[in-house]
Amino acid sequence: MILLALLACSSPTDGSHNDIAAYLDASHQSDFTKGLESCFRIQSIEQRGECVAFQVQGGARNHPQKAQKACRQLEPSLWKDECHFLLAEGMTVAEAPEAAAEACREAGRYFQPCFMHLLNAHAGHLRSTRSPNQVIEAYASALELAGPTAPADFRHRAWSLLFRSEAQDAPALDPSHCEQLPTHGPACRSGLREALSRALTKAMREASPAAQKKACAVTPPDAKQLAPVLDQLFDIHIKEHAVLDAPLRQWHHQHCTTEGSK
Repeated sequence: MILLALLACSSPTDGSHNDIAAYLDASHQSDFTKGLESCFRIQSIEQRGECVAFQVQGGARNHPQKAQKACRQLEPSLWKDECHFLLAEGMTVAEAPEAAAEACREAGRYFQPCFMHLLNAHAGHLRSTRSPNQVIEAYASALELAGPTAPADFRHRAWSLLFRSEAQDAPALDPSHCEQLPTHGPACRSGLREALSRALTKAMREASPAAQKKACAVTPPDAKQLAPVLDQLFDIHIKEHAVLDAPLRQWHHQHCTTEGSK
């Protein structure tokens, strides 16, 4: 690693020399427990955190409890957050996100990226094993694993993540599925609208001039009129639903007016 090379080329004091020796010893350990023991001999908070994080990256899957304990023993820092993120990555099981979610909740500044990785894996499992309605219900339950301290935009981003991966794959984007979720309904709908807007922008950017012209010729540009056209031209499947009219009109105006299509 670059860090190890830089450390080896420096002129350390006795304390930093001992830290370098412990770091190097940890990096060469094949035994996870011994590697962590070497890391915790390091006096520098930053280097100790980095050392433990790299050990956890390689050993979390086979030693989750030891890895979790090691992360929690670190002083608050970027590396402690990174340690919990890497712990979650190692513990992720697509069909059972609970254990990894616990690590994500402790990932500090990496809370959202950690959960997005976990939820993406879980969503893939759900889509391959359940009906669309069941996917929505189970995914909503998984979002609750984030706990009450999740950022304000967490639910919106999480629902957008789910629907973005479905925008060009069956089943069709259908806002009516969100109606079965009393607490998640608004975030579900806003996430779906964002996912649709992103998919349309990407499709329009990659489409041929003829396809762009055909899409722009649709009036009025609402869900009822655009659904069959989007399916035919871009392989994007949507249900005819009034909730989709606003993002569709905005997309149409942005890409089909004289200025937007320049």
